[in-house]
Amino acid sequence: IAGISRIWTNSLRILSVMVAVCGAISSFDRSILSKLTAEYSFDYWNFDDFVFGFFAEYLTIMGMYACFAYYALKLFQKLAQPRAPAIDAFLKDHLFGDIFGRDNLDFQSREIATISALSNMQGVNAQLQSHLNVGLNVGLTEAQLRGLILVLEANVGKSESDNANDVLSRVLSSRGE
Repeated sequence: IAGISRIWTNSLRILSVMVAVCGAISSFDRSILSKLTAEYSFDYWNFDDFVFGFFAEYLTIMGMYACFAYYALKLFQKLAQPRAPAIDAFLKDHLFGDIFGRDNLDFQSREIATISALSNMQGVNAQLQSHLNVGLNVGLTEAQLRGLILVLEANVGKSESDNANDVLSRVLSSRGE
């Protein structure tokens, strides 16, 4: 970050910290957290006060929670990165390279195995979508993929098969099929 953009970025960071601090103070003063978790009411609103002050205070509280959520997400993303990139690269290059480099499975069988595995995992819909597309590209038909999803429903669970079915429907609609 250089020049004006550096000043602008740092100014916005300082402003977000100020909003977060004001929001935290207001949140504690008005016991907002307990109200958010229990019930929503306006018993903390003094109807004799200036309305702008109430909304400004309420916006700083929302800003504090937004800042907390943003930086908590950044922290979790940083913690989720591989600790040893060399090991990560080794596993990807050798483990998957060795498995998929063998000629004992054709491309369709590989994609069926991959789609089955991804359908059983949460949070990997982007990868599932990609492999459903690859499956269609290597010759799997919609009927075969729907049949695979039925097998998943019978052997794994309805929620997993429903998710796979939704992802397949999105893939097919994006392809115009």
